[in-house]
Amino acid sequence: MICYDSTESSSEFETNYNEPFEYGHNLQTWLPPNPLTKNCIKGYVTYVDFQCQIYFYDLESDAPQTLAYFENEFEEIFGKSEPEPLHIQWVEGQMVIARYHLDKKWYRGTILSKEENEEYVVQFLDHGNVETCVHDDLRAAVHMTDISKLCYKGYFFPIVPMTENKLWTVPVLDFIHAQIVEKECKITINLEASTNDNYAISRFGTNEIPDFFQYLVSIKKAIFHNANISTICSQDIVTENYESTVSDESSSESNNLYNGYNCNEYEEYCSNEETESKKSVKKCKEKSNFMEFDLLGITAEGIISSIIDPTKIKIIINKVDDVDISLAKNDMHTQMQSICNNLDLPDSILPGSPVCVFYKSLWRRGVIIKNEPSILIDLVDLGIATTALPKHVKLCPLKFLELPMYSLKCQLANVKYNKKSNSAKVTQKLMQLLIEKTNLKISVRGKQEEFFLTELFDNKGQLVYQNLIDSNHLILNYQ
Repeated sequence: MICYDSTESSSEFETNYNEPFEYGHNLQTWLPPNPLTKNCIKGYVTYVDFQCQIYFYDLESDAPQTLAYFENEFEEIFGKSEPEPLHIQWVEGQMVIARYHLDKKWYRGTILSKEENEEYVVQFLDHGNVETCVHDDLRAAVHMTDISKLCYKGYFFPIVPMTENKLWTVPVLDFIHAQIVEKECKITINLEASTNDNYAISRFGTNEIPDFFQYLVSIKKAIFHNANISTICSQDIVTENYESTVSDESSSESNNLYNGYNCNEYEEYCSNEETESKKSVKKCKEKSNFMEFDLLGITAEGIISSIIDPTKIKIIINKVDDVDISLAKNDMHTQMQSICNNLDLPDSILPGSPVCVFYKSLWRRGVIIKNEPSILIDLVDLGIATTALPKHVKLCPLKFLELPMYSLKCQLANVKYNKKSNSAKVTQKLMQLLIEKTNLKISVRGKQEEFFLTELFDNKGQLVYQNLIDSNHLILNYQ
């Protein structure tokens, strides 16, 4: 049991009821969670929000004991406390201690908004859930302000909803909530694709469902964002209506949309054939002004970001010759968040233009693939493509062109796909082999057009996809 001295922290935010209460001058914020430093977590899920953000805490940390301590301490302090005076004006962003209506217990929280009938929307800090509270459920004298937020927030990195507009439907969210909330789970974090406040979950499983992503795909509630596109096009795309709580900014302009654009367009983009789409991608590369890493004769490490077909993948580089190059990228991203919000929106953006795009709550570097009928962008540091609204795209400042692109298009060297095998199944098997590897050893053998010819090894020096060769799904092809 961890013991805390609550005397100091409980006095940090006290109210003098004889004076007019001006919360605008006293707003504080809770301490953010301590950053995760490991990629494999034994977690406990507390909440799933309307964007399918997963809230969880680390069972192997001090969080369980600290939550138990909070429960006892808050019950002692607030269990028989009187409601705050009615003249208190609660404001958005205010730290509070709030009572949860189901269990009648007290928790740390933040007021998000004021509703009608004097009700307040509150997010409970250490669990992530958002609930409506009345005046009598709120206390102004906050405690434990010196203790960091205990829960983390993450998103499902390998999968996207099986819908036209890339938004999760309420029935599917309810289903996911029922399967994982208040359950222990095993979580693998892709730290390279994560931020300090939103972690990319590359693998997720409970005791009942060890591979939760594969399960959602198998029952047609989600698709892998890097799945074989012909398989996706043959599936039934969901077109359910959404409740008003889910953003309606994305529009469905045509049928069979995948990740914001038409399946046929995406197939052209990813295909190795000489289509018009591929020609436009080549032009983008010539005009992008983003540099590439020169990895010939150099050892590198990285993680998988997406799979194009059974022998073509995209990799995010994080080490070159044992030097951690992700630190420079993180510094760049930190600068981008403070600078890009203040950039002017361009009058027009042409294909091939280097841009900054607002993606998953962060500004990222990208290259315009096409700008009609919607804006399609290659995120050069994440190795994936996405669509964006015009207001979320700004021209990239020169200072953010200095670092090379962190994602590489790679082709597995010295192997070819066995055409007798099912392409979609081989792609899926390759994905399952690579997605859980957080430290791929990369050996570049050469370059063919826009693809680096690579071999991928694990920490033991074994070829990661050797079993695909042994099962004859991939055939050795030394030239």
